[in-house]
Amino acid sequence: MPTRAQALLPIVAMALLTTCRGREGTGPAPPNPTAIALVSGDHQTGTVGQVLGQPLVAKVTSSTGAGVEGVTISWQLTSVGGSLSAASGPTDSQGRASVTVTLGTASGLNNTTVTASAAGLNGSPVTFTASTTAGAVSQLAPVSGSLQTDTVGQAAPESLVVVVRDQFDNPVSGAIVTWAVTAGTAIRPASASSLRRSGRQ
Repeated sequence: MPTRAQALLPIVAMALLTTCRGREGTGPAPPNPTAIALVSGDHQTGTVGQVLGQPLVAKVTSSTGAGVEGVTISWQLTSVGGSLSAASGPTDSQGRASVTVTLGTASGLNNTTVTASAAGLNGSPVTFTASTTAGAVSQLAPVSGSLQTDTVGQAAPESLVVVVRDQFDNPVSGAIVTWAVTAGTAIRPASASSLRRSGRQ
């Protein structure tokens, strides 16, 4: 028959194994997140309907400035027709979270706003802005100067004005408009660039 010491040996060994496993599963407590800040991607400019060239990046840190992993960041977009690659997501091992932006259909300066927020953190929400430029020329339409009447050999009292627009009806600046005479008169100049702001010529 086993002695009392021999009978207790398996129990003691099991207790030691359980203790060791418990210690292996523990470690230092993760740092508490305290703040969120903008890292990169602010003040970009892109073409309507296209993805911005760089993702927007925000970072969550602890009181010591170290990045905190696993904090959920919520993203929100304000623009006409734009979209984000995700509505929310966790921070990585460096405390960073990112999102890509597809711009809306209206051109304008600083007309796209994206916020990154995390409840209870200093600096939340972080705000990113972007500007949107018009796309390729898609439309040409008359504005004024049509159906004028004047004396032969004299300049018409009004200039001929057309507007150049992209597929989303945004005025396109810098487009070259070429004029041609079909009968009985002359045009000066024969070509011109559309106005920078209005897209008109």
